[in-house]
Parts: sequence; C-alpha cells; structure tokens
Amino acid sequence: MLAIVLVVVLFMGMGSKDLVGPEGEKYSVLSEQKAADTLVGFLNQVYSDRVGVVTMNSVSQEHGLYKVAVTIDSNNNPVDGDLYVSKDGQLFFPTAVRIDDILADVNAQGDASITDPNAAETVEEGSQEEATENSEVPEEGDDENTNSEDIDEEESTQ
Repeated sequence: MLAIVLVVVLFMGMGSKDLVGPEGEKYSVLSEQKAADTLVGFLNQVYSDRVGVVTMNSVSQEHGLYKVAVTIDSNNNPVDGDLYVSKDGQLFFPTAVRIDDILADVNAQGDASITDPNAAETVEEGSQEEATENSEVPEEGDDENTNSEDIDEEESTQ
C-alpha cells in the first residue's frame, strides 16, 4: 500500500512541470537556463540594433519568475541590469516594481500636495504671476476701479 502511495505522489510531482492558464491551457515550465537563453536570444534578435548586445551573467528564481542578470553593451558602454521572464519563457518583464517598497515610500513621505505648506504657496504664487502677466495694466491717471457705467455718469453730468 505504501508503495502505491509513493508512486502516485511521484507521478503527481512529475506533472508539476506544467503551468495551467486561466482557460485551462497548459504551458511547459522551462529550466532557468533555457528560459534565460530564450530571453537573451529574443532581446538580441529584436532589440540589439537599438540597445546593444545582451549577455547573460546569471539566472535565479524570484517571486515565481526567473530573474536574469544581464549586461547590455551599447557602443562599448556596458550596463548591468536585471530582467525577468516567465517560467514558460513566453513573457518578458523589463523591470519589477516592489509594491511594498513603493507603499513604504508613500507612507513615509505622505502626499506632498496636502502636507507640504510650501506646495500651496508655490501654486498660489505661480497663479498670481500668471494672472499679472495676462492682465491689462491701466495707463497712468486711469482709475483701475473705473467701469463703463462710471464713465457714462461723468459724461452726463458735464
């Protein structure tokens, strides 16, 4: 009986090399090396004219994806970076955003437009300057509070 359970467990483990999509479609899980090679080949075929030659330095697993450390050599100016590829080698992620890090930054800084008292002053000063630039400047001797009704009254009394 124990032998049968072990065989079933081993057989089920062998099937774990497939991913199942939202509609039940199956995708094969590639090895780290094969997925990284697929990614680097794709980048060199499609983007090397624009960004330079991509070489792989290492590959590891991170958060359910393969993280591929690469060097991109553009005009003898090598740049190191990390790229990500899905385990089936079909999806390429040029960058990853760590949600926890962003939330920590947002919580630490708060909303500058609300909490920074200088932010409101800057907007008001900019608005005043813009309003001054776009308004007509009264000529010397003109009363800036004069309107057309005042002028009509002055003419009728004279």
